[in-house]
Amino acid sequence: MPLNKSTTYSTSQEEYHTEILVGKIVSSRPDVILVGKSISRYAQELLLENGIVVMQHIKPQLLQRIARLVGARILSSVVRGHIYPPFTAV
Repeated sequence: MPLNKSTTYSTSQEEYHTEILVGKIVSSRPDVILVGKSISRYAQELLLENGIVVMQHIKPQLLQRIARLVGARILSSVVRGHIYPPFTAV
């Protein structure tokens, strides 16, 4: 199916937005990100290019245990939430 202009614009706009969000994450310099659900393939690739490992589909109870153990903050959303360094414990 050929792409029309609106589809191309929408895709590039989505990629631009993803790059901004990944930039926010990268600026906090995490080594590993644990995600309760999933993230886009493009975001995964950008994070991997920056040396950040992503683990997806982690159950909420396990996320809470890990956060408590390492002293990390759980964010419900990168879009709405702010990333405060340190994002993860070393």
